[in-house]
Amino acid sequence: MILGLLWIIGIYGFCAVLVHGFHRFWKRRAAKERHYIIVTHNNQQLIEWYMGSLFLFSFLKGEEIKVTIADEGSTDDTIPIAERLAAAKNGAVTVSTADSQNWMDQPDPLQERIVVELNKAGDVGKLPLVY
Repeated sequence: MILGLLWIIGIYGFCAVLVHGFHRFWKRRAAKERHYIIVTHNNQQLIEWYMGSLFLFSFLKGEEIKVTIADEGSTDDTIPIAERLAAAKNGAVTVSTADSQNWMDQPDPLQERIVVELNKAGDVGKLPLVY
C-alpha cells in the first residue's frame, strides 16, 4: 500500500515538472526578443543608469534583450560611456553614431522594436526601469 502511494506521488511530481518544463520552453520560444533603440544626445548623466536598469530588468525577467544606442552628435562623454557598456555586455549592446533613422527603417519580424528618445520626457516611460 505504501509502495503504491509512493508511485502515485512520484508520477504526480514527475508530471508537474514535465508540465512546467514544457510551459517554460514554449513561453521562451514564442516570445520575441526585445530590441531597445535608445536615441541619445548629451545624456552622459543618464545613459549608464538606464542601461543598468534595462539589463537588471532583463536578468530578473529572464528575457534576452538587444540594445542599440544611436547617438545624435553628443559633445559630452555619452559615446565613451556607451562603448564601455557595449564592451561589458559582449554583443548585447551596439553603439552607433549614425542617424537614428537607419535603425528604425529595418524591420525584423522576430524582434519587438522599442524606440526611446532620452531627450523626450514621455519616451522614458517606455523603458522598464528598476528603482
